[in-house]
Amino acid sequence: MYLCTYPDCTFSCGKLHYFNNHINVEHINYKYKCVFVGCEFTSAHKRNYKKHINIKHPFNNIIVDKDTSNGIKLKYNLEKVSKNSTIKKYIINLSKKDYVTGSEPGGLCHSMFDYLTVYIISKIYKIGFVNSKLITGEEKRDMLVDNSDIYFWNNYLNLDNMKSDILENDCMLKEICGEYYKDFELDLLNGIFTHNSNSHNSDNSDNSDNSDILYYINNNSRISLHNLYKYEKEGIVEKGITSAIINSLRNLYNAKHSDKLENIPKKVIINCYLRRGDLFHQLSSKLDENDLDFQLNILNIIYDKYIDYHENIEFNVISAGTFDEMEYIKEQYSFMKNINYYLNSPQETAFELIAKSDVLIYTWSGFPFFCSLYSDGLIVKKQYHGAGYLGEVHEAYLKREEFLDNYIYYEGDINIDNKHMTHILEYIDIKLKIANI
Repeated sequence: MYLCTYPDCTFSCGKLHYFNNHINVEHINYKYKCVFVGCEFTSAHKRNYKKHINIKHPFNNIIVDKDTSNGIKLKYNLEKVSKNSTIKKYIINLSKKDYVTGSEPGGLCHSMFDYLTVYIISKIYKIGFVNSKLITGEEKRDMLVDNSDIYFWNNYLNLDNMKSDILENDCMLKEICGEYYKDFELDLLNGIFTHNSNSHNSDNSDNSDNSDILYYINNNSRISLHNLYKYEKEGIVEKGITSAIINSLRNLYNAKHSDKLENIPKKVIINCYLRRGDLFHQLSSKLDENDLDFQLNILNIIYDKYIDYHENIEFNVISAGTFDEMEYIKEQYSFMKNINYYLNSPQETAFELIAKSDVLIYTWSGFPFFCSLYSDGLIVKKQYHGAGYLGEVHEAYLKREEFLDNYIYYEGDINIDNKHMTHILEYIDIKLKIANI
């Protein structure tokens, strides 16, 4: 607990960041304090403050327009939207790098989940979605990745064309705080977005000049597609909203890459994605059950079954990690003579390969799950059903993708049962016939 020791001040709080804000604003009396969480910039001069915002937080032309007694107002300097007496609400995904916490953004799956969260909220509550940059961070672990630079995904996924409400009018910037790395409770969001605009408890109570409000999310709180679909089944949100969002993502991507999709060779593509964490812990003998052997056994059965069709089937193994981990993979799959290894390949290469899978085999990992949203192939996923190598199972490991109809699940040991394996082989037979092989 932090206690202010200035005379006649009784302020106390549990977080150093809020305590420093109190000292700066109430006692040191800097007139301008940066509104972006994690940034400690202060200035007594408006000119210096505006220069700081525009240089250090240059997000899609957001600029400081003016200050008020109620907070800092921003201008989103793009196309003009007509303004009336009703307060409009918008939501944006501010990248976690520089603009909010100052920390690095995550990998593609984490960044996309953050991005989708604000899009989902905009669809649930019918508020403005402001399209923004989808950024993935630089890989700093002991890995051999080729794409070490920060990568901007909007153009590749065609998210630049996602429908959005774009602002020019002044907006009050407001943060939405949920529980760290947990899904939002709808009660919290309902209180923000569905209250009476005239309520004294509303976000408008400190908005004396009726400025529009631009929300952003901190603490990586999210709404997952899994929980969105659960809310849909319970009748809490609009029916069909989950599939509409997924179809929107697919249609945008397919429109952008139609030439590539048309020129895919007539081969059946079998992809196996190996999660780096499982590789590390298997090599350290920390896994009770060998999930890699589960994937290996399925590939082995397919390989033997279609030995006369190998020129018509493309086998790919996709992973990223250290040199020892990559050599371990090659050793495990050495029996397959015509296998392709995409080890530490650029993220967009791995994404494109998984998206065009005829069969994708993986245990829970965010990256292949996100890529599978773009795939029409058969997805074979091994479910966790006991304690993981960390002693507990993250709730995401146990969820099923009920909103996708191309998934099959397996919860047994490393040897897949005949029922599931028959399903996979029959599917490959159909794909070979469709390809006139």
